[in-house]
Amino acid sequence: MKIKEYLLGSITIFAGIIFFLILLINIFLVQGSFLTYTNEKYQVDVSLSLSKEDLKKATYAMVDYVTGKIDSPQVTVSVKGKETDFFNEKEIGHLADVRAVIVLIYVIMAICGIVSLLGAVYLWKRNKLVALRKGVYIAWSIILVLALVIAFIAVIDINILIVGFHKLFFTNDNWMLNFATDRSVWMFKEVMYADALIRIGAITGGIAVVTLGGAIISKKLKAD
Repeated sequence: MKIKEYLLGSITIFAGIIFFLILLINIFLVQGSFLTYTNEKYQVDVSLSLSKEDLKKATYAMVDYVTGKIDSPQVTVSVKGKETDFFNEKEIGHLADVRAVIVLIYVIMAICGIVSLLGAVYLWKRNKLVALRKGVYIAWSIILVLALVIAFIAVIDINILIVGFHKLFFTNDNWMLNFATDRSVWMFKEVMYADALIRIGAITGGIAVVTLGGAIISKKLKAD
């Protein structure tokens, strides 16, 4: 019986962690504010011969499109005094694919949130807090192993993660953009992904400390 309770506790906590990880990924990779910050930090406007205002306009249009807020990401920008469309056909095709993937990711996020909430309520009402506490230890142990593997790969070559992600979620080659011909790829250089991963890792680490600390303290209080 305890094994089933511990399994449920682990699933509950693991689903909650995945929910928050997807939320953090959304905050740092699918938000115009963070992308605008990294664009300015790495002077993407200079690389593309754009004004900061035009680049910001294109960035927010892209984000609004992939999150389903608008029907087209296309915007007109001025490049060396000439008005032109920011996105080409291949980029728009890739953004359409990204839009579909984001819908899937949001569905996964919702399922994880529901599973975590229902599991926590079920165990709480039955006074099975030990199962939740064990779940915290087990779930974070799994996440730690995965995080160490990801960090190891990122240190070797972050492109392995980037390419692997794209091959996993996209069935065509629209994601294989070129810095010479495709403007949007400049917003997603390796250093931007590294910035996002560092922030996601730091916040996730903070959540881990809080939840593990809470589990340890609750065990000591119960022992007393």
